[in-house]
Amino acid sequence: MIRDPIAIRALAHPLRLQLRDLLDIRGPMTAADAARELGISQGLASHHLRQLAKYGFVEPAPARNGRDRPWQITETSVSWLGAEAEPGGAEAADLLEQVLAERAVRHLRGWQRRRKQEPRWHDHSGLSQHLLYLTADELAGVSAAIEALLQPYTRRRPADGDSPGGAAGGGPAGGRMVDLTMIGVPLPDPAERG
Repeated sequence: MIRDPIAIRALAHPLRLQLRDLLDIRGPMTAADAARELGISQGLASHHLRQLAKYGFVEPAPARNGRDRPWQITETSVSWLGAEAEPGGAEAADLLEQVLAERAVRHLRGWQRRRKQEPRWHDHSGLSQHLLYLTADELAGVSAAIEALLQPYTRRRPADGDSPGGAAGGGPAGGRMVDLTMIGVPLPDPAERG
């Protein structure tokens, strides 16, 4: 759990999120490997990996040989709950959430372009919306239940990328990395909407 607003802002950089995701999906890799994968310069990849390391999101991985300097993620999941208690924390959390929501929308748009070619995944993906009447405590319960439901799937993605199964970086045979972004926000009362 991160509460340091500076660390949260560091993670909110789109390229850093891409690098962290790449290490999460593919496992440990060097800055050169990551740069090739993302189509950026090695220097740029190296700079952003060092920034991620500075705030504890990645760390050096054991080298495959004496020359390689691979990186690996430190945690498969990141939470910033409670960051608003720190000065500047709410603003930093807002920024990270906006970047993640924009990325989720890009993923959705890409999926909409591809989904006709992948009927096996079609019926269980995309977007759904539920308008619910909940108390703050009930929303907390729903969030906790969803987190508990997802934990077994998160745990089978070890931070070092060395898990059994057929997917790149771990996971079950036939499995793929899935972006499951859920947004739960209380709406203003109808009288307050204008």
